[in-house]
Amino acid sequence: MMLDAKVEEIIRVARAARRTGRDVSEDVEIKKANSLPDRVSALFENEEIGKRISFWLEKGMDKYTTAFKVAGEIASSMMGKNINETAELAVRVGLAIITDAVVSAPVEGISKVVVKRTKDRSYLSIYYNGPIRTAGGTEGALSVLIADYVRQKLGLQEFKPGDNIIARYIEEVELYRRHAHLQYNATSEEIRRVVENLPVEVTGPPTEEEEVSSNRDIPSIETNRIRGGAVLVINDCLAQKAKKLAKLINDIANKLGDFDTSSWNWLHLVGKKEGKSEKSNDAAVIVPSMKFMEDAVVGRPILSYPSKPGGFRLRYGHARNTGLASVGINPATMVILDEFLAIGTQVRIERPGKSAVVMPVDSIEGPVVRLRDGSVVRVDGVEEARKIADKVERILFLGDVLIGFGEFLENNHKLIPSPWVEEWWAEMLRAKGVKGDPWDHYSFAEAIKLSIKYDVPIHPRWTYFWHDITLDELSSLIEAVRKAESSNGRLILEVVKEIKEILEKLCIPHKLEDGKIVIEGDDAKALLASLSGMDKFEKSKYESTMDAINDIAAFRIMQKATYYVGMRVGRPEKAKQRKMKPPVNLLFPVGNLKGRSRMVSRANGAVTVEVALRRCESCGRTTTRYFCCGS
Repeated sequence: MMLDAKVEEIIRVARAARRTGRDVSEDVEIKKANSLPDRVSALFENEEIGKRISFWLEKGMDKYTTAFKVAGEIASSMMGKNINETAELAVRVGLAIITDAVVSAPVEGISKVVVKRTKDRSYLSIYYNGPIRTAGGTEGALSVLIADYVRQKLGLQEFKPGDNIIARYIEEVELYRRHAHLQYNATSEEIRRVVENLPVEVTGPPTEEEEVSSNRDIPSIETNRIRGGAVLVINDCLAQKAKKLAKLINDIANKLGDFDTSSWNWLHLVGKKEGKSEKSNDAAVIVPSMKFMEDAVVGRPILSYPSKPGGFRLRYGHARNTGLASVGINPATMVILDEFLAIGTQVRIERPGKSAVVMPVDSIEGPVVRLRDGSVVRVDGVEEARKIADKVERILFLGDVLIGFGEFLENNHKLIPSPWVEEWWAEMLRAKGVKGDPWDHYSFAEAIKLSIKYDVPIHPRWTYFWHDITLDELSSLIEAVRKAESSNGRLILEVVKEIKEILEKLCIPHKLEDGKIVIEGDDAKALLASLSGMDKFEKSKYESTMDAINDIAAFRIMQKATYYVGMRVGRPEKAKQRKMKPPVNLLFPVGNLKGRSRMVSRANGAVTVEVALRRCESCGRTTTRYFCCGS
């Protein structure tokens, strides 16, 4: 309430200042709006539109379907003065709804929407500007679907591009890619498939000085220059988000009931297969994607590579401080990485894609490191990390990266199976009627007791990275353990390079003492229990290490990591404010007479401009200003 009162007070002051007549407008342009219907109503100065949005939302309709419903109602009722104005209003309102009316795209991202006519058809044409990028890829693509729905409501035919128009788009996308950044590298075949199947025309005003060289002077395209807005919608929206769009369109069409989506049956044929699940030996294999490495620069660390053991283990979930486009990292990992990662650091992540900011989460798994004396240590806290930071020789495991399920959903990325984590273990116990706290520490004795009694896999703390070693390495480890000494809860092995490396891959804490490898405490007990049935181990009868370890262990063992996520430090400065040097103080129309500088006083020659004259109602004086006589 106090915040609302303060906002109202500020608005009153601003209105009083505007009424003095010293600005173009005598009122405050920005309207106060607390909800989506209010924002859209204020944006288009139409309360009826807001009422229709409220009507459908209150009926339980989702935001996307509401956008189509309201756009369709505007088109059906011919709310504009003519068909062009009606179509434009419908598309803009639809885009405003799906973007929550909080970005500039509905106003600045669309230049105009018009109905074009040829000898045999009338079709809808949407002129996109560069700011359509602010809508986002999915929303930008949905705006084209909304336009098609509006087209159907207006009874217009489909857009049918000729070969020359298709070739123009292909050339234009490639030219634009040389001059500006595109999020998605669509192939010529993908662009061709998108353009030749579009039921509405995606075009726009010229945004770049560069002109096409081959496909010029096409009658239906007003310019030979690059149309940046159209390129963004074709490449970064429709081509990049085709797979996600294919899923959304069926759901929306089912809810609408009157949307003919037959013109969009091609969507599932567009999109690269990189990074998707493939079938190999009857098991799902995630193909590593190197897309996150694009635009990497010298000096920004590459923290982990895709699928590389020892990298960041994918873990699903949210902490209180991780919101949209943010990931959680154990703060001990931040310290071990020499604080290259800090709160708010921008990183590029391989999956589910795009960028994220780093936030500390101490409840997820931390790093495992090898010290200069050969010891392998689990680092569970910041203080411990600071004590050993100068002694670290190698990072064996970076720890978890906490990523929300919603990030995968938003990026239309298939879910990778979850690793074996404490939350899962607790849920399995709960299913047996036993309360298990995922955040409590369980000794190995407690963990094995629960595992055997309730037939649940061993606790994640006592699960090692068995899947990261081969059957040959498991065989070598078994032989070494057979020959090992066991004394006072310590397992003592001979120092053999191969065995040392295997223990490091498994991330089993140990130390070197008197020329021996020493595993102590619960880790020694966990290793021995995991290999308790080693006498029946026969390498030839197993297909994988996980099959073997589950056959010989005293309990079930789950896969500790299902995927290691690639990550690098990003380039947040690319998004910083662009400033002109020297800074601009004001804008004045001097045309092409600016000379070699941006200073009005040095403009070469005279420039003629049109300025509106105003007559004061009080004194009759003519002036170019907005006020006179103090009023």
